[in-house]
Amino acid sequence: MDLLPFYLQANIAFAVLLIAYVVGLRNSPLLGARRAFLLLIPVWAVALPLLPRTAVSAALAPVALPLITVRPDAGAPLEPAASVIAVHCGVSLVLIVRLLWRIASAGQAVRQGGPTAMAFLGRVHLPVHLAGAEREAVRQHELAHVRLGHSYDVIAFELLAALCWTNPLWWMALRELRLVHELQADRAAARTAPDYALNLLAHALGTDPRHLLHPFNRSFLNTRMLMLTTSPSPRRALARALPTLAFAMLGLAWIAATPLSAPDADAVVLPGSDRGAEYPGGMPALAAYLGKAVTYPAGARADGVEGTVYIAFTVQADGRVTDASLKRGVRSDLDQEALRVVSAMPAWTPAAKDGKPVASQMTLPIDFKLGGQ
Repeated sequence: MDLLPFYLQANIAFAVLLIAYVVGLRNSPLLGARRAFLLLIPVWAVALPLLPRTAVSAALAPVALPLITVRPDAGAPLEPAASVIAVHCGVSLVLIVRLLWRIASAGQAVRQGGPTAMAFLGRVHLPVHLAGAEREAVRQHELAHVRLGHSYDVIAFELLAALCWTNPLWWMALRELRLVHELQADRAAARTAPDYALNLLAHALGTDPRHLLHPFNRSFLNTRMLMLTTSPSPRRALARALPTLAFAMLGLAWIAATPLSAPDADAVVLPGSDRGAEYPGGMPALAAYLGKAVTYPAGARADGVEGTVYIAFTVQADGRVTDASLKRGVRSDLDQEALRVVSAMPAWTPAAKDGKPVASQMTLPIDFKLGGQ
């Protein structure tokens, strides 16, 4: 799988689903549905590019590509795409380490206590100055965070946001999820404390909104007060949510129908014309790719083994290379290396039948040669 197209498509799907949430669910009193939708957005976004795609089979005979010879190489510089991926992974690693440190700090903060009520994972801290009905209202609020597992939501979402740090929409969605957490905890506490809204105002204390803790504070205060004083209408909320689901499904269907990799910009396919699949840049570019990608197995080099390995594979209608298999081999280490580099090939320009992209079968012979022969 090409990581960059996969990453782009997953984040486009994430954006479409988040827009659907903002349009139809953001102000809904159906807090459980809002939380579930926000948590499912990353799942849908990541799963969509992994779904199998239906391709029209080409009415073309399997294509046998010219023989390409590869020889031992000391190594090649990192490709630009690989450099981008390496930088992205490096930043993600730093953010994940930072998240682990914040998890440890949040747990320590709850154990040590302080002047603010807070909850994290299975722990709740209440300040000593709270008493009576006031203390009970705050306790119910923090217990709701624990009972509903809100800390796990935040940690999981922050982990995914660290992996997709280049897309700011992940952090916006996380902020929205934290708001839903507060609204759910407020609703749970209001059931046991009639004057809960007044208590919320009385204990409006500032805090860092990026913190993992769930403190009893004034974050999203206006929205929380409005939700507490507004009578929910589930029927109206449901009616508003249905277009959201329809929009989301249409958006996902559109993204699923969009190829992960676009055809080569220089390729022009006229209506009614047929053409075979082609590696971007043609055979010279394919030979250059194999020359850089193939690592001559050390065992085969030591034993002086040479030979031609034939690999069959499919170029799908969206250009992806799939179903690489050994057609004729030499010995295990050479065969496996040939399968590896073919499976890792970037997307091709797909074959066309009557002007439409179709899947096609290919056979690639790779000639392993030692020395300067």
